Amino acid sequence: MAYLQSLSAQASLCFRTVGFGFLLGVLYDFVRLVRALLARKSRRFCWDVGYALLAAVCTFLFFLTVDGGRVRVFLLGALTVGFLVWLLGAGKPFRRGTDRLLIVVRRFSASVRTAVRPIILIPKKYTIQIRFRAKKVIKKCKYLLHLHG
Repeated sequence: MAYLQSLSAQASLCFRTVGFGFLLGVLYDFVRLVRALLARKSRRFCWDVGYALLAAVCTFLFFLTVDGGRVRVFLLGALTVGFLVWLLGAGKPFRRGTDRLLIVVRRFSASVRTAVRPIILIPKKYTIQIRFRAKKVIKKCKYLLHLHG
C-alpha cells in the first residue's frame, strides 16, 4: 500500500466519488417519489431519516471499497458536488415529471374512490337487517330441531 497516492489516482477517485454522489441524488428522488405515494405527512420525517441512514451506509461501504475506508475531505466535497449536480441540475426535470405524475395518480385514485365508495357502503347499510334476519332463521331452525329431535 502506497503512503501517497498519485495525482491520477486521486483524480480518478474524485470522479468516481462525484458519480457516486450523483447516484445518491437519484436514489433520493426515487425515495422521495415512493414517500410521496405511500407516506402520510406525519411520517415523511421517518422516510427522510431512513434515506439518510441508507445513504450513510452506502457512503461508508463506498469509501471502504474504493479507498480502503479512508475518508478524505476532498472526497466528501466530491460526494456533495455529485449530489448537488443531480439535485440542482439533472434532477429538476425528473422531479417536475414525478410531481405531475403524482397529481395524475392522486386525481385518478380520488375518482376511483368516489366511484367505488357507494358500492362498498351499500352492503354496510344492509348488514344490520341481514344479521337480524339470520338470527331469526337460526332461532327458528333451533326451535324446529328441538321439536323434531
